Amino acid sequence: VTLVSRNAHWPTPRKIAGLIPFQYVFLSRFGTALVVGHKGALPGTPNPMPLWHSLGWPLMAAAFKAVEVIFAAQFNMLRGPTSPLGKADLLEDCYGYAHVLDTTFQNKVKEGAIRWHIGNPERYTASGLQASGEELEADVVVFATGYGKDYSVFTDEVRGKLDLQTDGHWLYRHTLPTA
Repeated sequence: VTLVSRNAHWPTPRKIAGLIPFQYVFLSRFGTALVVGHKGALPGTPNPMPLWHSLGWPLMAAAFKAVEVIFAAQFNMLRGPTSPLGKADLLEDCYGYAHVLDTTFQNKVKEGAIRWHIGNPERYTASGLQASGEELEADVVVFATGYGKDYSVFTDEVRGKLDLQTDGHWLYRHTLPTA
């Protein structure tokens, strides 16, 4: 099996370093405070949060860099074309794509059962597919274009009130407000 991805993305472990459940850190008030310290205050956050960002961002930048290294090591992605280190923003991937995985996929890549190639598909060849100049053998090509959040179900007025950000919409407990 060969998997072709256009970009490297961060997988999200069920447990960070095999110990701490992901949701305890990233999907909690504690996690929100860490993100604010790193990226800045979210719309509607209380006044102390911008102060926390102005004081805490150097520490949080180092902490999130350490988390990136932990995730990369946990999924055997420290080096190589599939490594997201320096290529993808951890928080954008965690909150925007959220590929929650165990280590089965990465183990199959490491064992050679899955060949993972980063590149853009260019054309079909007699034996498969050419991606970023490399010919990849394939019996079957399945296109899965990925997932992007789409808020077009809402009117322009509602989308304006939601204050959509480049990495999506920050929701309290993943629910839309009623008012």
